[in-house]
Amino acid sequence: MITVKPFKALRPTKDLYPEISSLPYDVPTLEECREIVSKNNKSLLRIIRSEVEFENVDPHSDIVYNKAKEIFNDFIKKGYLKQDEKECFYAYRLINGAHSQTGFITVISALDYEEGRIKRHEKTRIDKENDRVRNIETIGAQTGFIFLIYKSKEELNKILKNIEKGVPDAEFTSGDNVTHSFWKIADDELIAKIKNEFKKIDSVYIADGHHRCAASAAVAKKKAEASKTKEIEANYMLSIIYPDSSLKILPYNRVVKDLNGLSKEEFIKKIEINFEIKKVNPNDKKGYAPVKQKNIGVYLSGQWYLLTPKNNIIKNDPLSFLDVSILQDNILDPVLNIKDPRTDKRIDFIGGNKNSSYLTDLVDKNKFIAAFSMYPTSVAELMAIADSNNLMPPKSTWFEPKPRSGMAIHLLD
Repeated sequence: MITVKPFKALRPTKDLYPEISSLPYDVPTLEECREIVSKNNKSLLRIIRSEVEFENVDPHSDIVYNKAKEIFNDFIKKGYLKQDEKECFYAYRLINGAHSQTGFITVISALDYEEGRIKRHEKTRIDKENDRVRNIETIGAQTGFIFLIYKSKEELNKILKNIEKGVPDAEFTSGDNVTHSFWKIADDELIAKIKNEFKKIDSVYIADGHHRCAASAAVAKKKAEASKTKEIEANYMLSIIYPDSSLKILPYNRVVKDLNGLSKEEFIKKIEINFEIKKVNPNDKKGYAPVKQKNIGVYLSGQWYLLTPKNNIIKNDPLSFLDVSILQDNILDPVLNIKDPRTDKRIDFIGGNKNSSYLTDLVDKNKFIAAFSMYPTSVAELMAIADSNNLMPPKSTWFEPKPRSGMAIHLLD
């Protein structure tokens, strides 16, 4: 049983949604954040990445988190953000080209996470977790969504379709050509129905926001221990929950800085033990993107290659079967000695919103020695991994489009 409840969202006034809402805190680089903020001083990035307010400062220092609180309070004081008077659910649709996805904005019980009903597929890092804990605690609010998935349920899907027929409370198109539509769900009967339909669901799955979820749960635990009452607002975590049928996953590609002391010829000789290797796109700088599972592209010394794993290394368990696992288990670890891609500084990850020609450029400009282009992991694979209590290699999924932070904020007090 999944426990969701309506809440009094703190949200931008209708005309300020385009300015205040932002990409999730962990998507843009610090340099990109600085550029955005320099053009828009109402961006939520000033609160969720408040290190942009300083030069050469430790992003985890007290001054940074206190600055976030100062700016947050200033946004409220100036009327940029206003709180709804009634507890509501909300619906949020994103349209990117031909793709459309609509989900429920709600707050979900932290107990659902602690007791395993919010299923995860990725391991969190304590430093990133602590960063979000401090941001949430200091400003007293959750500003970014935990991006969740439910297995498509007819009654909930019908509710979303009916809501979409109405006029949005806010609508705008962001600079990346994604159209954002937002509806408030204030009808008591409909609110009760949504709550009851989620109670019929055994579990939901984290698509994105593992660190936001872990941090929100940690804050909930601390505040519950300090509270004299059991039912407090901090027991709930800001979420957006989508039906699995509506989501689109893009690949999460990899780039590496060296070949672990190997020459190009030595590297290819080592990987051809477990992979069929074929040259692709000769003299074509557009790059190569795999068109099916069990195909991996690698770009090295001006040439793209297609790697097809041999049958002897393909395993049937949900985790080992993933393309990202095949790459990690048979190339990154044994050949390149990248044991833990979460912490190894020799590897970086490029979201699927950047095409394979971007990977080509990174290597051609000598920023990296090789690039690997991947076929995207499916939503079904993600859920199967979570159901089997396994964890994917880091950066296995890139969901696009991404819900923007600041569309609805959850105050903890």
